[in-house]
Amino acid sequence: MGLKSFRDSSRTGNGGELVFYYTLQDYGWKVIGTIDQGLLTTQTRIINRIIWLMFFLLLLFGVFYYLLLRKSVITPIVKLSRNVEQFGEDNYKIERYTSSKDEVGVLNENVIEMSHRIQNLIETVYKDQLMMREAELQSLQAQINPHFLYNTLDTFRWIALGNGEKELASQIQALSHMFGYVLRTGTEVTTVGEEVCFLKDYLEIQKCRFGDRITIICQIDEELADCKVLKLLLQPLVENAFTHGLEQKVGHGSVKVVVRGEGEDILYRVEDDGVGADQKQICRILEGKETREKMYGLKM
Repeated sequence: MGLKSFRDSSRTGNGGELVFYYTLQDYGWKVIGTIDQGLLTTQTRIINRIIWLMFFLLLLFGVFYYLLLRKSVITPIVKLSRNVEQFGEDNYKIERYTSSKDEVGVLNENVIEMSHRIQNLIETVYKDQLMMREAELQSLQAQINPHFLYNTLDTFRWIALGNGEKELASQIQALSHMFGYVLRTGTEVTTVGEEVCFLKDYLEIQKCRFGDRITIICQIDEELADCKVLKLLLQPLVENAFTHGLEQKVGHGSVKVVVRGEGEDILYRVEDDGVGADQKQICRILEGKETREKMYGLKM
């Protein structure tokens, strides 16, 4: 049989007990239960105290967590943000606000490293600008004397022509052209034709110096005149022939200069019948044992 319906009731007994009962209507029975009211009150107080204690602990934990979060995360980020905002206003130093190894510490370290790189970059650019200005000033100073010499040579040429010294005027003109070619700045590339003209001015001066002692033979392919080549390649080869081959030779000597094309290449060939160079010295030069002050020209 089942319980179809019942009615709950409660009242306080004479002994300070709380009485609960309900009636089983199908059977007419009453189920009665008693609870000590003092015990119930005590348990209720305990539960309330536990709830308030948990609330206080939760509040205390929240305050502690906020203070810890403020100290380890919020404060370093705020200080770092202010420091970054001031970065660049004559202030290129980022301080270390935390020594922790968490995300905030890694961020702080990365910003410090970035500031160091920016400082180094600024110093490098500043030094480069200073060096560039010094180089421009030195270049300007270096050009003053050569240009003055170039103009002076041109004046001497006109004086020589005025006095009927055509040969002297021709030498001065050749030397003046050489200075003008060397002083031409802005590019290291020239043409074969310009290299040959520069060489002819040099040979004009050497003819005046050696006279009939030297025979110069030039075989230049005119079709290569407009081909682009590096500047000052041909003349140093011929100068080496004079310096190391013909100056110390007794009697007549000759220099042969050949410029011709070989496929897609341009061949410079300089031959002389002079005394030749010391083979041991050539080896020392090729091995880099000779000082740069003792040589001028090409190294292969």
